[in-house]
Amino acid sequence: MINSRLLKALLLVVAFIVNLVALPVNPAYAADEYDTLRAKIYDFTTGGLTYDPADPDISGKITNITILAQTNWDTMNKAAGRTYLWNDLATTTESEHVSGSYQRLEAMTLAYVTRGSTLYNNATLLADIKSAMDWMYTNRYNTSVPKRGYDNWFDWQISSPLSINNITTWIYASLTSTQISNWHAVIDYQALQWGAGLTGANRVWACNIKITSGIIVKNGAKIIEGRDQLSSVFDYVTTGEGMYSDGSFLQHTALIPYNGGYGISLLDN
Repeated sequence: MINSRLLKALLLVVAFIVNLVALPVNPAYAADEYDTLRAKIYDFTTGGLTYDPADPDISGKITNITILAQTNWDTMNKAAGRTYLWNDLATTTESEHVSGSYQRLEAMTLAYVTRGSTLYNNATLLADIKSAMDWMYTNRYNTSVPKRGYDNWFDWQISSPLSINNITTWIYASLTSTQISNWHAVIDYQALQWGAGLTGANRVWACNIKITSGIIVKNGAKIIEGRDQLSSVFDYVTTGEGMYSDGSFLQHTALIPYNGGYGISLLDN
């Protein structure tokens, strides 16, 4: 039974990859193959143009997206000369204040691109998102910050890049080439090394970041690198970290059973 569930999960991963190749694309994005891929990621992560905002199964989700974004926007520091974006994420010693700021901007951006939201295509919201993203680049997350930054490496090398990828994908057409290159240069700078210690869900996250960023900046070598580094995740192991043929999944040097934690994250990403 467990093996059957694992197989179904892997088939979902394959289905996602196939969809990136086969789904219809918004022609406004399709100037080249990278634009085509980026548009498909946009549709996959936002619902694109295919959903009905009035559907009761969808409208509630849109309401929640809007409420969260509005709260983040209302509480964001917009003052000239600001030294933080949110007063509860203001320190320069806790790394989650960096990733947390990006996550709030990601939530705001999602509302901006969600059809049916009262914040959909709100020009003032977009301007504030872009201004805040530039502030983060100048003051918190750039190539002058030490690699791995301070506190927890995860916030610098996984969490923040995931949010930046989504934000850039969703408002790509509204960004300058300098903004895109700056933000993604930091992702490259902070990128995890493909060592033996990068395993399981962390490796999948790193591949996700590399491939998506490669699509955004139109760098085929990054896409190929991310693809090639992903393959080992799906091989069964007999010792150490990874997937076992009995359906179990272990991660970290302590070999913790992580089917319901990192295991789900691995397949979800």
